[in-house]
Amino acid sequence: MVTQISKGYMTKDQLISVIHYLLQNGDTAEPERFILDLVHDLPQYEGELMTIAQKLEQNGLQKGRQEGIQIGEANGLKKAALKIARSLLAKGVDRTTVMESTGLSDKDLAQICH
Repeated sequence: MVTQISKGYMTKDQLISVIHYLLQNGDTAEPERFILDLVHDLPQYEGELMTIAQKLEQNGLQKGRQEGIQIGEANGLKKAALKIARSLLAKGVDRTTVMESTGLSDKDLAQICH
């Protein structure tokens, strides 16, 4: 691909389209490394390639934020369920009913009791 580009067989727009396609459909574990290698081999396209790299970074940050939010929500729900279970157990509700009502496991309830 680098040879095709460096010999002028591709326009800048075609290059960007191909890179976007490769990043979306390709199977590379390190897309940032791929972009940096292209910058090294095609310095005349550094600006365009770095813009793509920045978009990749932003997408990664956004994905990380979303995952963090989901983990936080799950932890919050679990804490709430444990608090409810603790209250129900303190009022004498049997463990099976507490597990069914809260969705907690026997192992989760064991944490409350200790």
